Amino acid sequence: MPTHETGHYKNVAALEEMILKITAMGTAYNPSKAAIKIASLQTLFTNAKADYLAVSPLSTAFNNAVNDRITVYQPYKSYATKILAAFKSSSDASAQKVKDLTTINRKIQGSRASKIDNVPVDPNAPAPNNISVSQQSYDMKFDNFSKLYDILTSEATYLPNETELKLPAIQTFKTSLLTANTNVAAAYESVNSARLKRDKTLYKDVTGVYDIQNLVKEYVKGVYGASSIQYKQMVAIKFTKP
Repeated sequence: MPTHETGHYKNVAALEEMILKITAMGTAYNPSKAAIKIASLQTLFTNAKADYLAVSPLSTAFNNAVNDRITVYQPYKSYATKILAAFKSSSDASAQKVKDLTTINRKIQGSRASKIDNVPVDPNAPAPNNISVSQQSYDMKFDNFSKLYDILTSEATYLPNETELKLPAIQTFKTSLLTANTNVAAAYESVNSARLKRDKTLYKDVTGVYDIQNLVKEYVKGVYGASSIQYKQMVAIKFTKP
């Protein structure tokens, strides 16, 4: 698990430890500020834990969508080559249309995602922080295949006997490409939204865990003194902020 992910978990665990220690102080811990009362801290801990745990399953769903897309796109180039051959041999298309389709196929054969985009990922690994380059690459692939399909539909004499080369099969494949792209984009937005919610709970100025725990430490210092065991115990509980 990357450092930034373990850091979030440690902050949640640290808050729980802090709550246990100030609860043990009994009536001596009696702040006037509502945000650092024990009940408020317990609510904050419950929310922080829930928001942290929500990210992992959504990250897994994103990685599964990425892996599914790799599978869907696997025949992308070879299928386009077969379609071009069928177009040449199973239609009376003009030389210009054949040239246009050949040009599109050349773009399809030349298109490639980065090396990492073609390698299946561990479903349990954290989703990346950015997918824009990868998404644009796959969007371009879909766009090229759509242009190939449009040329086919414009040629009434394209009537191959092979089922996989007929227009309905090609349209089905085109739809599967779009669906795969959409699924990855939607899954990423879900995990990204969950991360934003988690980060707001943990790190938002004033109300986030990171700022609240500092107030708790200041309160304990005010009650017991900077050299007290109680304050030293608070300082020993480490929180980090990305």
